[in-house]
Amino acid sequence: MRSRIITALLLIPLVVAAVLWLPSDVFAVLIALIVLLGARELAALCNAAKTAHVAFFMFFVAVLMLGMHFVLEAGWLVSLQVLAAIWWVAITTRLVLRRRSIETVHKIRPGALLLGGV
Repeated sequence: MRSRIITALLLIPLVVAAVLWLPSDVFAVLIALIVLLGARELAALCNAAKTAHVAFFMFFVAVLMLGMHFVLEAGWLVSLQVLAAIWWVAITTRLVLRRRSIETVHKIRPGALLLGGV
């Protein structure tokens, strides 16, 4: 717990500085890199042990981000964010209300990768 507090105390000023002073393009690339690191962690949580599986999932996420950046019109962005928020609230509620433990699976779970770890 102590290390998490120290990490937060170190990262908060960096995040605030990035939000306030980085140019939009640089900030977008920084956020994209953070999302790709999260995709790598999600792949590991879904038992994707082979480097090729992890790389493919990270590539898939990168293509989705690039597609949204270049194809998605600004008017759709808010709708997509609302839809994503509803999805994560629904999944979180489902997991909290779940009455049985989640079984351990020892093989790769591509469905879990696509559905966000469900």
